Amino acid sequence: MIKLIFVRHGESEKNTLDVKSCSLDKFPLTEKGRREVNELTKKIKDRIDLIITSPVLRARETADILNKKFNVKIVIDPLVSEYDYGEWNDRTKKELLENDEDYRRYRRMQPGEERYNFKLGRTGESRKEIVERVRKFVEKIKNEYSDKNILIVSHGGINAAIYKVLNDCSIEEYFRQEDIDYNDVQTFIIK
Repeated sequence: MIKLIFVRHGESEKNTLDVKSCSLDKFPLTEKGRREVNELTKKIKDRIDLIITSPVLRARETADILNKKFNVKIVIDPLVSEYDYGEWNDRTKKELLENDEDYRRYRRMQPGEERYNFKLGRTGESRKEIVERVRKFVEKIKNEYSDKNILIVSHGGINAAIYKVLNDCSIEEYFRQEDIDYNDVQTFIIK
């Protein structure tokens, strides 16, 4: 059995500036985000054998703060990276709403099949592709880490993708799972 304990990175400048970003070395945690992560360490009661983090700065910083409590190996894995936003990357929601018809069309879509299959920023990933990327991650975990408790530090959408892979949930449920809060801890069991 493998236990995955999932947390989202703390609040970052990306969030306060309302930017779409998968850039690896931009938008660090805010002071509020650092405080939230320190509080989050108190909520994780399980023994942790390993931390796997997204390569994106805000997730890496979160993993480093959490690891002050757990003192375990940290593995950076691009399979749990932020959504690839394509041409929308590093642009604010306001700018996209004002200047990008494709983004405005996307925003009008209901959480369903069309939105699930939509390629973000024309050249980025669709959620369907993200789920397939996360499916590879779950298979890798099964093959490499039996009987471990693994803390995953990533992004809300990756939480939803893990949930979909492990529970074979509907697309609508997938979209509900994207909205994990900064201080939520989600646990998944892989048998």
